[in-house]
Amino acid sequence: MRIENDWSAALQLDRNLWWERQGPIFRFLRDEFGAQQLAQYRARTGFDRNSLVAEPRFADAARRDYRLAAGSPGIEGVAAAGRCGARVPGS
Repeated sequence: MRIENDWSAALQLDRNLWWERQGPIFRFLRDEFGAQQLAQYRARTGFDRNSLVAEPRFADAARRDYRLAAGSPGIEGVAAAGRCGARVPGS
């Protein structure tokens, strides 16, 4: 089967805070990208131009409190780049 449309044209990934202690953070088609390869991932996909790779610093992850603690790079990113997280285009 051959699909003649660009399924990624409407896909938007940006203003995210990515973190993984080990292994790849991004997988795009058959390519895998680690934290040190953010620039290559951006060049290959066009995604996450304003995203960060950094430890989020949750309030208390052991107790499932995933609010961002003071000093988290996610808090600074929200102030500098607008809302973070999922959003439906046009909403």
